[in-house]
This record gives sequence, C-alpha cells and structure tokens, in this order.
Amino acid sequence: MKYKLFLFSFIIFSCGVDDSEDNLVNNDQVSVTKDSSTENSTTNDTSTNNSQSSVISTYLGTNCKEVSYSSKPDADYVDGNYSYYTYGWQSDGTDQNSCVNAYNGVTTFGVDLVNAVLSDAKEKLGQIVPVNAWIFHTQESDIETICTDYSPFTDDSSCFDLQQMAAATVTQYVLHNGGEFKLSEIFWSDEDQNGSGYKVAYHEFFHVHQNSHKFYFEETENFGINMTQFRNVDDNEGVNLVGPVWLEEGGAEFAGVWYSSLKGWVNYNEYWINYLDEARSVISDAASRGDTVSLRDYETRYSIQRVESSENPTGTSREFAYAYSGGGLAHIYLISKGFTDLNNSMIEYYRNIAELEREHIGEGYIYAFEEYFGMPLDSFYSEFDDFMLKTREEQLSILGLE
Repeated sequence: MKYKLFLFSFIIFSCGVDDSEDNLVNNDQVSVTKDSSTENSTTNDTSTNNSQSSVISTYLGTNCKEVSYSSKPDADYVDGNYSYYTYGWQSDGTDQNSCVNAYNGVTTFGVDLVNAVLSDAKEKLGQIVPVNAWIFHTQESDIETICTDYSPFTDDSSCFDLQQMAAATVTQYVLHNGGEFKLSEIFWSDEDQNGSGYKVAYHEFFHVHQNSHKFYFEETENFGINMTQFRNVDDNEGVNLVGPVWLEEGGAEFAGVWYSSLKGWVNYNEYWINYLDEARSVISDAASRGDTVSLRDYETRYSIQRVESSENPTGTSREFAYAYSGGGLAHIYLISKGFTDLNNSMIEYYRNIAELEREHIGEGYIYAFEEYFGMPLDSFYSEFDDFMLKTREEQLSILGLE
C-alpha cells in the first residue's frame, strides 16, 4: 500500500544585480525561513518583487529565493519557430547550483535528505539549470511566507496550496529562472520509511533532468523554445516533447529506485517486485471487464484520463498508476533484454531529444526512442504488452528480479 500512496501523490501533483562571486551559491546551500508576517530571515534581503517589474531584463545572478532575471529576457535570435537563449547562469557557473529553501516544520533530516539526493543526482546525471527546492510542512509552514518567496519564480505570480505533494519541472515560461522542486513532509518526515523519501526526491530531480534537456542544444550550448509546438501538443492532445507520459514518469521512477538503491537507501528488488504485482493487478482487473491494457494507452495525459476515469469504454476506471509501474518496468525490460543500457536510457535519450525534435517536429521522441532504446516504439508496445501477459515467474526471470 505504501507504494500506491507515493504513486498516487505523483499523479495528483507532478503535473517548473551583479555577477559577482558574492551572488553565487553552493550546491548544499540551505536557506531556512522563520515564518512570520513581519520578519523573513533569508540568505539575501533583496526583494524580487521589485526586480520583476523591471521593463528591461537584467541578470541578477542565482540566489536562494531570488529570481535570476528581473523579467523574461529577449531571445538571442529567432530561427523559424524557435527562439534561442543563453542565460547568465551558464557563463558564471551557477547553472549547476541548487538552493534548498526550507520552512517552519522542516527537520534537519528533511533538509539533509534533499541535499543528499541533489548532490548525488548531479554527480550521476549532470545538471544544466539552477534548481530551487521548496521544502515545507503542510501544517506548520506559513503559506504567505512561502508564496512571497515562490511566486516571483512563476510566470503569473501564482503559488501553490499546502497539500501533500512531490513535484518538479522546468517549463518554457520560467526556464530563465531554472528548475523547481517541491516536497512536503509526507516524503521526508519519517526516518524509518525504508528510504522511500530518498527515492521520491530522486524521482523529482529526474523530472528536472528530463525537462531541462528538452530545451538544450549541446552543440551550440543554448536553449531553444518552440512555443508553436508546445501549443500544438495541447491543442492536438499530442505527446510531450520529453516523450510519452509512461516514459517520463516510468523513467523517473526507475531512476529514483535505481540510483537510490546504489546508495543503499532502498531495496531495488523489493520495489520492483511490488510494482510488478501492482501492474499485473491493473491488467487483470481491467481484463475482468473486457478492457485490454496497453502501454500505448499511457502516452498522454488525455489518453490516461480516458482509461482511468468513467470515460473508459467499459464505464469503469482502471486502477491507477500503470504509467508509473508499467513505465518503470518497461525500462527494466529494455535494459534486461539488451536493447538499451543505463547510459542510453537515463542520459543520452534526453541529451539528444531537443535536436531530434527540431529535426522531426512532433515526433522527436519516436526517433529518440528507436535510437537510444534500441527498437521502434510501435514494435516495443507490442512486445511489452505480450511480456506483461506472461506468468509472474517468467516476468521475474526476464527482469532479473528473482
């Protein structure tokens, strides 16, 4: 049940001055705020609200709880539907820094957990954008204090509710400020939850990894945004630029478990045997109503909504989370069968997704999948769906989980 709790949280919430050395931050910097309507104890006292109103965009450096730019900067140049940018934090080296912004109720263990994950993830996966992590307690933290710090990082000065959540992203609207990472106490408050908090935090960092690379072009070392394509994805219910939802969420779940297991934080086999049983339950429950589950059903949020709601042709919603459990198992299957390896599936696929999307608008993920996961996507759907109908013993053997 604990696995379903964490997956359910993902489904709900995973939906991103001068350039002097004094303005730079370290990866392990922590800014702790005393929640008060009159007092805000932060690393820097400069108000970001004033800088946000500036007409001319100015690079301010990267600081905890402070935006990097006074406003969205103009593009360096435009080529077709792409606008290309280079950001100040690329040249001063602060793109590889992370700030842990902690609020009332956050324990030392919670801060240490997130710092440990951010440090290890940067070492294993790399990091090309600065990251602000917002760690809070749903009962003890003050939302007005959090929103004062957080809202300037959004494109519409919005905030979020104090709900149980784990979420992280990098978006086209606030890429100039880097990535964001939010974590509430259910994921870090219990030191005896068998390392699951580390796994959840790693999952979320992986979303920053995925979504920062969908903008980044290695050869020219700049970021490209094609707003036309982003609108097309929404208008046409198309697949996100990173790839299908099952790949994005399943990849993050695989990364979270795999890299956490290397640190001894979680038991890899235990997690994936539980996920296999959950995925098998989704399939058998659906089959009892004449509903055939395919990984293809989990490509977009719209297709998932159809099968996991009363819109399902059977009139009954499927059990949730197959995009996570089935998507993660898909990664293990491809690696176990030798179609791909850890480097191609965790790093190279994302490192090249922006280039392939630019060459094949709307279908970059299809070309990236075949190149880095080792087989055509359509062929994989058929093969994996057949695999998921095998006996549990056969599946465990193929996945190396015996």
